[in-house]
Amino acid sequence: MSWKIRILHITLWFLCFLSYFMPWAGVGSGIFMPWINAGSEVFTGWDFVFPFSITYLIGLLLGLFAVVKQSKFLNIVSGVLMILGVVGAIIGIAQGAFVSDPYCDKMFGKWGLALASIASTIYTLTGIAMITSEKMPPERKHLKSALIYLIFAVVLAGAVVLLMDMGTEWGLSFALRSISIADRCGFPSVMISFDAKEYPIYFRLLTPDGAEIFHYHVASPRKVIYMPIEEQNKHRLLYRTNIVGPRKYLVEINLIYSGEILSREIEIKGARADIRVLNVRVERSSHLICNSISCPVISEVDVEVKNDGDVPLYFETLKLLLDGKEVPFYITKGRASLNPGESEILYLKPIEIPANEAHVIEILIPEVTSISYKFEP
Repeated sequence: MSWKIRILHITLWFLCFLSYFMPWAGVGSGIFMPWINAGSEVFTGWDFVFPFSITYLIGLLLGLFAVVKQSKFLNIVSGVLMILGVVGAIIGIAQGAFVSDPYCDKMFGKWGLALASIASTIYTLTGIAMITSEKMPPERKHLKSALIYLIFAVVLAGAVVLLMDMGTEWGLSFALRSISIADRCGFPSVMISFDAKEYPIYFRLLTPDGAEIFHYHVASPRKVIYMPIEEQNKHRLLYRTNIVGPRKYLVEINLIYSGEILSREIEIKGARADIRVLNVRVERSSHLICNSISCPVISEVDVEVKNDGDVPLYFETLKLLLDGKEVPFYITKGRASLNPGESEILYLKPIEIPANEAHVIEILIPEVTSISYKFEP
């Protein structure tokens, strides 16, 4: 057997090993380039627990044994198992795509899965090359060895799957990490972070009197879900709308595999914000003339906004008032929303306001907060 092929084979096994701990799938939003989308969640091969992907781990272990024992047949068996693991992961991603969040949640394959696919395929081909490069032993011996290794692999795979199914005996099958309110593609939503070993799981968002607002069915591994909040008494989902005042909701989690139902109450205080004027920019107008020269005008108002509430803060209703009268403006830079605890600098560009006299500038988010700033020329 060529030593070059042996070194290549060992190197490929190492690449297969590394790729198992690299991103295989991501869950998040992505339209134009989903294959490089970071996503709100990332699954490596190690925690990508769709049943067929377990064979990848078994293939890695058998491949390590084959490297140590220099077993050519076991090299091929381990390579085939890794390829089956990649195929199983692809099936899992396709399954996850069908149960995606209707509000911009999608599941994507990641570059680690592509590396695992390429490396395991070439690894298997080099294993075949190592066998064909030497004189073949009797056919029966080949078949017997291959059959023994395949039976061993199947038994090992079954044992691993069985241990996973017995997760309730080895640890908690469901652990609720946190429940909070966050923005999800413009919708204020209940964000639930959890760990689970058994599926499916059925989530419901309810009003205090038990009326359902939203439900979510999780049929494959997830770590985070979002459930949009409905506007009270109007039966429509909120979109870029600030939640004003205290509210209560109920989250119901139905662990279908065990029949257990968990309930958690959510109590929120509503939108709160702090606004601070950082700078008022003045420049000469190209349209207004004062005493035969261009007039100075307020060209931009820079403000810092901090979300002090426990719900997302949206700027759809933000207003700019000059001496008590609303003036048109647009935001040249800054995000459209902030999650609790976040802050952002917004650059407000009003229609040209003469800056040759004093003004009272007021910036407000109705029913949330306001600030007054006295401008001196």
